[in-house]
Formats: sequence, C-alpha cells, structure tokens
Amino acid sequence: MSDHIVIEKSPAGRYICFDEILGRGAYKIVYRAYDTHNGIEVAWNSISIQRMSEAEQKAIIKEINMLKELSPQNQNIVKFFNAWINPEKKAIVFITEIALSGTLFDYIKKINKINMRV
Repeated sequence: MSDHIVIEKSPAGRYICFDEILGRGAYKIVYRAYDTHNGIEVAWNSISIQRMSEAEQKAIIKEINMLKELSPQNQNIVKFFNAWINPEKKAIVFITEIALSGTLFDYIKKINKINMRV
C-alpha cells in the first residue's frame, strides 16, 4: 500500500482511493482502493455526473441499486460494498471487489470463441 498516493477517502473514512487507475470508460474511472475495516483491496468506481442529465443520473443510481441487491445472491456478480454521491467532484462513487480479468469485450477479443459456461 505504501507505493500508492491516497487521492480521496470515503465520507466515513473506511475506504481510501489510490492514484492507480485500473480501468477507464466514457464516464467511469476505476481506481485501486483499500477497505480499512476488512484489510482488503477494493475497486473505487467513480462515475462523473457533471455532463449527465437527471434521467441518466437516476438510471446510474438504479443500476447501482440493482448491483447492491443482486450481488449477495449470485457469486458470478461482482461483490458490491458501498456507494455514495460526492457533490464536490460531481460524481457517484461505488465500491466493489476488484475484478482484474478485464471486460467481457476483452475476453471475447482474446478467446474469439465464447464458452457460454465460462
């Protein structure tokens, strides 16, 4: 953990976000983070809502709530830990387990033939 610079903390201080980017999309950046209560690395997912409409913001919140509900019920879904809105950074932040296998698209590009069981 000492190699990383802390760039943000969760409102209660449980999660700390490091400067290491694990992935990036049009609106979302995923950083390496740390859960100080459980002593594990986690993914700090930050979605910029600055240029989103209110309807898009509500859709994102709905998806996060769906992940929150489904995560404990299915071991094949990334584990959800927490979420909040950061009004200063105009971002929705949610914490999940780290999934370093890449995206489904990356998998398809590597494998070419999809094994539906996997």
